[in-house]
Amino acid sequence: MARTPFVKAPITTPMADKAGSLTNAWVQWFKQKYFGGQPQYLEGIHSERAVVDPESVAEGSTYFETDRQVWYVARGIFWNYFSGIMNCTQATLAAGLGAHDVGFLAQVTDYGHLLQWTGASWAWGPAEAGSGYIQGFLGSPGVAGWHLCDGATVNRLNPAGSLTPVVLPDYTTAAYVKFGITAGPGPNAPSGDSEAVSAGTPAGTVTQTTPVVSGDASATGAAFIGAGATLANEHHTHDVAVDQHPSFAGSALAAHDHGAGTLELRNTQLQAWYRQ
Repeated sequence: MARTPFVKAPITTPMADKAGSLTNAWVQWFKQKYFGGQPQYLEGIHSERAVVDPESVAEGSTYFETDRQVWYVARGIFWNYFSGIMNCTQATLAAGLGAHDVGFLAQVTDYGHLLQWTGASWAWGPAEAGSGYIQGFLGSPGVAGWHLCDGATVNRLNPAGSLTPVVLPDYTTAAYVKFGITAGPGPNAPSGDSEAVSAGTPAGTVTQTTPVVSGDASATGAAFIGAGATLANEHHTHDVAVDQHPSFAGSALAAHDHGAGTLELRNTQLQAWYRQ
């Protein structure tokens, strides 16, 4: 975009706007005319600063972009960003930045992240934790950029300012956290015996399966060895069939089985939220 000298040629700009006020170009011309080469303060929207020749103002003059809420300073033939944070959505993230905008800060309000321009691309801003992780809360975080892990498909903001769709894990049914050297958001199915599934309180009672004893034809004796019972001295076997998962009614000290999905350790449950 061609730059028009801001002070050298104000005659090309109307002196008054529709409201009858002196236009910004003429205001700055009079300031430089009467303040000599002293640094000046200028302000206007971004598109207005973009056509102001920094050589037409005193070195060190500042320009405040009212629409972006950021500051630039005149250094030689360039305007250099030096302060301020632009609040915007991801869709309206500042475009057209270059090497002299290095350090430019943008708060992406619909995702709650701070980005910083490196001079060539966007990156996470100072103290920014980034996106793509799950955290537990006692309730809703109450700010933009978090989504409950309910199996929905959401967009995640990347440090480059782009978006990536992500299918969230569904924790509608609670699942425990497992640490390892690889990640799998799951929730993953339990491994091993189905009895490992557990999501309730102790419950259930059945009768122990009665052992079945068999032996050689010449063997005599009761099913259980006790007072008055005799067995032949010949070779014999005892084939005992017992329920794989027996449980017993009785006191808390009696042997018992909780069954599948009926036992859960004491816990504190937090809501799982995904950082977009």
